[in-house]
Amino acid sequence: MDWCGSSCARKNTIRFFLVATDATKQAVYSRLAQPARVGRNIALPGWASEEYLSQVCAEKRVKIGNPKTGGVTWEWHKLRERNEALDLWSYQVAGYWVLTRILHPDLGGEDGQTIMEDLARQAAAAKEEINYTGGGGCRIRSQGYQG
Repeated sequence: MDWCGSSCARKNTIRFFLVATDATKQAVYSRLAQPARVGRNIALPGWASEEYLSQVCAEKRVKIGNPKTGGVTWEWHKLRERNEALDLWSYQVAGYWVLTRILHPDLGGEDGQTIMEDLARQAAAAKEEINYTGGGGCRIRSQGYQG
């Protein structure tokens, strides 16, 4: 499958995507603010820790005015040092976009939910073996995925 299309000039090149983190963070915060069981809200599992929730809510959108031009810009300011959970939400949205628009366009169609459930079952059934080597790293071999 050639998913690079015309954007890859040479063979074995990597296609990069810009991640709209500003829009993603706005969407996450607006959905977290909605009451439970309302459409398009975020339902977090009961095992989500306080640290995880603190990381999701680790940034605040601040309005910055320019006195010279009178223009206004918005910036995200960290409220705490660690915010990996919020960043992972942004990457997840970007990964889903690439998956449903480029790699597997059928996922965005009518059968998309069924395909995603099948892929999730295959991923859950796959075994991972972690072999620690004497060197500076480890090797992970995944088994059981049939794609």
